[in-house]
Formats: sequence, structure tokens, C-alpha cells
Amino acid sequence: MDVHRLDRLRHVLGLLATRGIDTSHARPACYSGVGFTPDLRAAAERGEVVLVDLGRLYGGA
Repeated sequence: MDVHRLDRLRHVLGLLATRGIDTSHARPACYSGVGFTPDLRAAAERGEVVLVDLGRLYGGA
């Protein structure tokens, strides 16, 4: 999974915000069974997205 998915989620949050919905505390999450690109992992390290892989989903890591 790549950063384009995060961009799409950011777009959706922007649309919700324009409709008056408070998204200031929302943080997008990406789920993947095959892994994440380095760019998406870097965004997760900055706190911009929550990444959930199989280990985290089933092992709670």
C-alpha cells in the first residue's frame, strides 16, 4: 500500500470538514496484508496515519 491511499483519506477528511464536521482529532488508518511503502511508513512515524498490518491486527503489536 502506498501514500496515494493516505492522500485519498486526507481528501475525504477535507470534504467532511467543509461540511462542518470536526475532523481535527481524526487520524486516518490504512490496513494491509502485504505491507506499506517507505513513504507511508514515514507518514506513520510523523503521526499522520495509523498503519495496521497482519501482525498488529492479530497480535496487537
